[in-house]
Amino acid sequence: MTGGIYAVLLAGMMVCQLDILASPFLPMTDLVHALGSPGIRDWGRLPALFSRDYGAVFWEYSYHPLYTLTTFANHALFGLDP
Repeated sequence: MTGGIYAVLLAGMMVCQLDILASPFLPMTDLVHALGSPGIRDWGRLPALFSRDYGAVFWEYSYHPLYTLTTFANHALFGLDP
């Protein structure tokens, strides 16, 4: 029974987010963040991920360290040409 409730909730959340797929801003924000931010290019700036300087170092207006850490890892593994 609870599995069905979770499936319905998940489907509802997915339907609410469908408009994101049509948005031209999603790829652009990712590109600006990944290519433009000097913070992700230097592992020495990783401690800023947990400091008050987060916004200035990573050019972010909101705090989402998991996304920034993932961008760090992608840049370290693949550079600017994934």
